[in-house]
Amino acid sequence: MTVYDLAIVGGGMFGCLAGDEAARRHPDWNMLLLDRSGPAAGATGWSLAADIPFALTPAHRDLIEECERQWRRLAGEPAASLARGIRIVYVTGQDRLPALQAQLGERKLREASPAEMDTVRRMLPDVRIGAHELVVTHDEPGSVLPSREFVRELLRAGPMKASTRLATPHHVTAVRGGEPWYELACESGDLWRARRVILATGPWRLPHLPATPAPFTRSVVKRVAALRVALPVRAGDPIVFFPEDDLYVLPSTDGTAMVSFNRRCWGQDPDLLDGSLEEADRRSGVAVLAARCTAAAGRVVGGQAFCDRYTDDRLPYVWRAPRLAAMLAGSGSGVRLAPGMAARAVSAL
Repeated sequence: MTVYDLAIVGGGMFGCLAGDEAARRHPDWNMLLLDRSGPAAGATGWSLAADIPFALTPAHRDLIEECERQWRRLAGEPAASLARGIRIVYVTGQDRLPALQAQLGERKLREASPAEMDTVRRMLPDVRIGAHELVVTHDEPGSVLPSREFVRELLRAGPMKASTRLATPHHVTAVRGGEPWYELACESGDLWRARRVILATGPWRLPHLPATPAPFTRSVVKRVAALRVALPVRAGDPIVFFPEDDLYVLPSTDGTAMVSFNRRCWGQDPDLLDGSLEEADRRSGVAVLAARCTAAAGRVVGGQAFCDRYTDDRLPYVWRAPRLAAMLAGSGSGVRLAPGMAARAVSAL
């Protein structure tokens, strides 16, 4: 039986970028990528993948800065060309402006210009902006990434191509042993061996692991949802972000935007979701959107829902054991924070 230098469990953004990072650092490694369905078939494929450089805590800021360095390193890869830049406009309370500036780091906020204000009001014709709120922006763009296509392009043309075996569908249920290798047991009865393992299972439960004293940070699976709304948006329009509402409007095509909102629904089973929006999701999103823009709330034409795993402070983390790492709790930001998480996971081996 082949003993791989590295086995990665999970073919989403976390797992594939970990493989990309490992292949760059160790081009001689023979690697294995296992997934229960297929590349980007889970949360990665449903994510809106908007990179808004917004850090809730100093620890988030450190991870975001690490991600920015990693994205610059990835700039030469064909997959990276799929990202598109997009401007970001923020609607925030005057008293919240210093906190927002701190959360954005070195990006210096300024008041939106009259032309930028006209764009916001065209996109959201009856938008409510309070008397004590400001509309601000910064000159540095964010980005949007078609994450499913990005993962597939990484596998097709990235450094993993020459050194990695993709094995799907394989649902890994247990990781055993550790010396001189780990054994990965699948639901089907198949067994795989690897000297090192990275787990990147998204919202799904980790496989059963060898006994270890390393503690896990508390995390809970949360439902994530977005509405598809018919709006007068155009190519080149910005994201409009309402930080205090945990709401943003992302133009997707001419005449259509995706609206991300905080769906407060916890303890979900990711196996029961297929990306479809349920009526409770729609009602929850419409209520949040209507508080800002009544007309937009009446133009919902669809949407999507999936699951992600969240920590209490929304900070993803890497769990470590000897020659084994787990990338955990994307917390709704898995795509944009994946490069930094991947670098940390490979370093943990």
